[in-house]
Amino acid sequence: VIASNVGGIPELVLHKFTGLLFPVKDTMALAQAIEYAYHNTNEMNKIIDNAYKFVMSNFTSAVMADNTLKHYNNIQRKRKSSCKLNISNDEGC
Repeated sequence: VIASNVGGIPELVLHKFTGLLFPVKDTMALAQAIEYAYHNTNEMNKIIDNAYKFVMSNFTSAVMADNTLKHYNNIQRKRKSSCKLNISNDEGC
């Protein structure tokens, strides 16, 4: 993967680990990344393997659902804790 480092892309594409990143609108850097990929096939094969493992361990639907559930449970615990301490002005405590 060759991608610009904009938005959430750098969360998925880690430079020279799961892909190659280049600055937005930097056509020279894009050309250099393409050239690097072309001339470094062994390194790119490692990057491809890394990318697959990274996605399968962090972004499958099961992993994302588990992370979302953990996040909501954490929010719920914090809310209950603030209610017990009477910190929250929330009437739903």
